Amino acid sequence: MMKKTVFLWLPIIMIITIIFGFSSEPYKDQDITPWLQALEENEFFNSLLSPVAFTYAEKEISVQALGVAHVIEFFIIVEREDSFLKERRE
Repeated sequence: MMKKTVFLWLPIIMIITIIFGFSSEPYKDQDITPWLQALEENEFFNSLLSPVAFTYAEKEISVQALGVAHVIEFFIIVEREDSFLKERRE
């Protein structure tokens, strides 16, 4: 019984610890671009995102123009902005 309880609470405690640790990180250190740039050499992401190309605010968004890291970052930002706007409308 005790072992089962520990295994149920362990993931929750780990998540809380991670959130607490990152909450003290300054905003300028929260940049994910270096981590995303490690994906530049990853063939999976290159082949997955290479066909994606479109214009947004008169700027080309594509792997060829910006690189894998910036295309992924663009979609993360757009998704967060869309979620925020949906919440405000409700």
